[in-house]
Amino acid sequence: MTQDKTIARRAGSVPAPAGANSEEVRDQLQAALKAWLSGKSQHTVRAGLSDLRLFASFVRGGTVEDPVDAALVLLEGGQLAAESSIADWRTDMADRQLQATSIARRLASLRSFVATMKRFGLGWDLNDVRGPSYSPYARATGPDIEDLEAKVDELGALAQGDDTLWRTLIAARDHAMLLVLFHTAMRRTSIVSLKWKDTRLTGAHPHTSGVVKGGKTRRFPLSQQCVAALQRWRALRVAHLGKPKAKDHVFVSVTGPDRGSSLTADSVYKRFKYRHQLSGPHGIRHTTASTIYDRTGNLKLVQDILGHANAATSQSYMDHQGHSVEEAMRVISGEDSK
Repeated sequence: MTQDKTIARRAGSVPAPAGANSEEVRDQLQAALKAWLSGKSQHTVRAGLSDLRLFASFVRGGTVEDPVDAALVLLEGGQLAAESSIADWRTDMADRQLQATSIARRLASLRSFVATMKRFGLGWDLNDVRGPSYSPYARATGPDIEDLEAKVDELGALAQGDDTLWRTLIAARDHAMLLVLFHTAMRRTSIVSLKWKDTRLTGAHPHTSGVVKGGKTRRFPLSQQCVAALQRWRALRVAHLGKPKAKDHVFVSVTGPDRGSSLTADSVYKRFKYRHQLSGPHGIRHTTASTIYDRTGNLKLVQDILGHANAATSQSYMDHQGHSVEEAMRVISGEDSK
């Protein structure tokens, strides 16, 4: 696709303001857009145009598809109005918990385009439109602990069977999956790798094992809440989907053509990110880590439950590491640590 076609007007967009919608201004903006995108990769072109459209759609309160119409939004009301709108957009993105790097990149796109517009006799220098400061080591944002615990309670109630059968099955599965994610800080790639043959729900030390980064297998202690939820999920699965074989995965689809097959990491992400509004499994992982640290002040405990390589290499004995992970699991689940 050529840049001319990418920039071309699309039907159904929000119209540009009448006062600025002259052919001369549109031609100048068209030239500025072409110059701005010249020599860039298709990925950068798509990202830049998307950033411009997102900003314009936020300001207009409706979808703006035409890049020229989107660029016109920057000219509405003069420099102060543009800077105020960009500041509001930045606040909105932060409120929606976008990563600081994403916010900074989007604002950088606007600054870059405005600088190009100025070369064509339009626009001005934008001030104070940088994104929030960030570090590659900054803590990512997860759901609030209150929201997470409320969702656990909600799914636990739905799993009791007062709704239709398939809704009960899904609720029981998601309830067990959420508790395991929450109490173990497991990654989504690990949770979809769990199998019944590696999961022990009885005895003094219930646990499961999953694949972690590097293709290695790691043992995860399970809280009593996890055990109870997994037992309920297994009982419902046996009753309505058939008894799973030892090699079968713990978490599977319950409806559709993939019924009985393992969930994918992508489907787990979408399930918790969009259906349950919990920032995705990685966000849950960060909530677990921050909650443990807030309650104990023990950074070593956090490193152990997250399974970070630096912490693992500092461990002299596997038994000591396992004890630390169990302690962290009891902290996050609220169970007695004795």
